[in-house]
Amino acid sequence: MIVPSGIVTQDDLISWMREYYFNLSPTNITSLLEAYPSSSGPVNTSDAKFETDGFGPATAVNVSQVGTGQQQRAYV
Repeated sequence: MIVPSGIVTQDDLISWMREYYFNLSPTNITSLLEAYPSSSGPVNTSDAKFETDGFGPATAVNVSQVGTGQQQRAYV
């Protein structure tokens, strides 16, 4: 699976999920967003990208060496 670049807002993420996983119900999408919680705010493209230890507050759900925020959430 290839995640497109440019997923900035939670609405972008939901739109991509609906397009790529077209059999997901709205309840499924809500469940996924709850299972992988993150700020619903837009991505700041200048945020630092770094490896995390998983203990937070930054975790792989919202930051990695390749993405932050909603973009990273899509990768996860």
